[in-house]
Amino acid sequence: MYRMKKIIFLLLASSSCFAQTSSGQKIFSQEELQQDLTFLFQKLEAIHPDLYHYTPKSKVEEAKAVVEKELTQPMTRMEFARKVTPIVSMLKDAHTSLVFPQEELIAFLKNGGKIFPFDVLIRDNKIFITTNFSTDSTLSTIAEILSINGKPTIEFLTELRLYISAELDFYRDARLQKAFRAMLWNVYGWGDDFELQLLIEGEPVSKKITGITERELAAAIKKHGKQQSAKAYAFFILENRIGVIDFRSMRDLKKFSLFLDSTFAEIKKNNIQHLVIDIRNNGGGDSKLGDALFNYITSKPYKQFAGVKIKNSVEAGLVKNVNSKKNGAIRVIDTTPLIPPKKPSNKFTGKTYLLTSHLTFSSAHALASAFACYHMGTIIGEETGGVLAPFGDLIELRLPNTQLQAWCSHKKFVHPCADETLHGVKPDVEVIPTLEDFRTGKDAVLEYVKKQVQ
Repeated sequence: MYRMKKIIFLLLASSSCFAQTSSGQKIFSQEELQQDLTFLFQKLEAIHPDLYHYTPKSKVEEAKAVVEKELTQPMTRMEFARKVTPIVSMLKDAHTSLVFPQEELIAFLKNGGKIFPFDVLIRDNKIFITTNFSTDSTLSTIAEILSINGKPTIEFLTELRLYISAELDFYRDARLQKAFRAMLWNVYGWGDDFELQLLIEGEPVSKKITGITERELAAAIKKHGKQQSAKAYAFFILENRIGVIDFRSMRDLKKFSLFLDSTFAEIKKNNIQHLVIDIRNNGGGDSKLGDALFNYITSKPYKQFAGVKIKNSVEAGLVKNVNSKKNGAIRVIDTTPLIPPKKPSNKFTGKTYLLTSHLTFSSAHALASAFACYHMGTIIGEETGGVLAPFGDLIELRLPNTQLQAWCSHKKFVHPCADETLHGVKPDVEVIPTLEDFRTGKDAVLEYVKKQVQ
């Protein structure tokens, strides 16, 4: 109930609190905006197999009615997105969302605009600065953010969460944490300078911090060694005894198959008996890559999905005629038979460790689910961000006037060993990095594995 009241307050307040019209942005008429809102929910209802599974339709309609009453004057598509995105997020399907337009932020940055110069950690309703990219060198320790530009942390954190689609609260925060810089600009238009109230070593501190340009940020990230690997998957040997597959994205099955063949040949050549598969930064993609990996690490029959429900619709491209009886029908696929893995010559027979985090999602989460269900090894880290009966397989939408991008699930999956509760894949050994780990760059999860392999 509190969340619903907060959404309605945010929608009512958006025209005054969040109005930020940048020069050059196109203004859309009331009629165009209303058309886009109507189009969006018509398509979501046509495509999604159970759109109001988590939130009653009456609650969503109530929020929509608030927005419709606010569409009394022309506005930019950014202003429109600020009003409508929280309604889509109410649906609590992490695969179904309305996306903030990127062109406006890109234009802002190209014109010399500056954004928030810190990496942050969101934990227990608090926000901590973990990496300082600003010119203020005095912020060398972990600092808790008490407010930004006069808005208390708990207030803007509660508001920002309304823009993130997720089933699980911790996954919502993980996504927000990753996109924090952009979200401050998208939602509030905050850029250039920031008034911060901080708590440093128990003492309140006020700071006026100048933002950072896109070029400066890229240089600072490189200087701090914070660049993430551009490779979707890579392999290295740790301390001459632990093989590590850094698996960041499930894309390009053909390329991944070649990678696996060469990687497991190297593992066999070096007599590696301990294998780490790191999917902590893997947000998913093609689940067939999970099947390809399982061929090398297990001899047990398995399945990634125990069942699938598919919504047939013209919009999803599964029905040709809108008047067809199949349009809107739910098709159920039973995937009861287990899949026997193949027997490559380089099959691994040692101990396998799967590293997961709150950002492990979608097809990466499905991989973790099967790995856990069929006892392929030890899972170490944090609970995954996906749930065991998720919606997914996205259909892209473009609103006809504003051209805002939206995504909608058209399937519901059930993972093996799923129960009736809402949670992700829980690790066998939970390892939660501390604030000090973030400050020093220590990988607490890998360090745990190293201690186990003596």
